[in-house]
Amino acid sequence: MNRVTKFATIFLLASTLPTILPALAQEDSTDKILDSQPGRYTFNKTAKGYVRLDSETGEISLCTLNSDNLVCQLGADERMAYEFALNEMRDEIDTLQERLNQLKTDTNSAGAEKPEKSKSPDEMEFPPEFDTAMDFAQEAMRRFYSVIQDLKKDYEDKLGPSSKPKS
Repeated sequence: MNRVTKFATIFLLASTLPTILPALAQEDSTDKILDSQPGRYTFNKTAKGYVRLDSETGEISLCTLNSDNLVCQLGADERMAYEFALNEMRDEIDTLQERLNQLKTDTNSAGAEKPEKSKSPDEMEFPPEFDTAMDFAQEAMRRFYSVIQDLKKDYEDKLGPSSKPKS
């Protein structure tokens, strides 16, 4: 968290402290529900609703209870950080768009040739190691097929001539 965010968090806590303290003295069913679910967020009741504190990032949101739904809004410091990040992304998109346009212009002005049509596997040149690997695979498949044929023959011999399928 940068210093501005820390300062804004401390300022928000200090400004809401007078409204939080009296509200903490009251208990209501919503407080029991919120307190029964420990975790990342801590909720504190205020006169206008709840303050939600993210225990991992320190971010604070103001929440209100509308029709049994807790609706939280970003705090001022979070909104400012969000807008800053959004503007950075827009600047980056603009920079990338300019770069893309520049590359398109460079490609068109250089009179770049169209890429070569891809070759079929028969037209491609393979290194000698490829032929060696293919020969090995072919020999392995022949041996495997031979083993299967031997097993089939042994199986048929065990079953006898009456169980051979008629062709």
